[in-house]
Amino acid sequence: MSIETAKIIAMKRSPFFGTLLYNLPIVRTDKIQTLGVDGSVLHVNEKFWESYNNQPEMQVGLLMHEVGHLFLNHLWRGRKFTTIITNPNTGEQISLYNLAGDAVINLMITEEGFRLPNEAFLDEKYHGMTTEEVYQSMLGEVPKENLRRMIKGSFCEKGGWSKPNEKEQKTWARVTKQALEVAKKRGNVPRFADRLYEIL
Repeated sequence: MSIETAKIIAMKRSPFFGTLLYNLPIVRTDKIQTLGVDGSVLHVNEKFWESYNNQPEMQVGLLMHEVGHLFLNHLWRGRKFTTIITNPNTGEQISLYNLAGDAVINLMITEEGFRLPNEAFLDEKYHGMTTEEVYQSMLGEVPKENLRRMIKGSFCEKGGWSKPNEKEQKTWARVTKQALEVAKKRGNVPRFADRLYEIL
């Protein structure tokens, strides 16, 4: 399924996520192996995307996951959280805050009835928690048996692009408010909406 078709499906099923995705330009690239957002665009490796062509619902979920980092303000909120963990399989350095953000976003997506790839990291004990609360819970006590599952279930990737700026942060705060208004008008407000007002 094309990315454009996935956006249309998202809009039909969730005006909130659909509005956000329509405001997120796509850049196709082979510089990363999966997906990743900066403050203004979504970078997509087409081979990775196409590997889910027989699972279109999961493609929609992947887009929602990436835009989640923007409407939850993770790229800006996460700057002061510097703990890095090492992938035991590859030696890659990964932000613990990013993993905490993944945990929060994935629960929000599944709470709305959407699907993610089977390997996506999901843990109900983090339900209703902020990313900072999940980060603190994970800090210094990430179970070794969960570490590989958490890392494997993180699809986000940084591609060496420029750091998000304050203008982009304000833009996504505005777009998120617009998306909530669209969802209200269509009578389809996400269950987690009240939690968003805390960060807007």
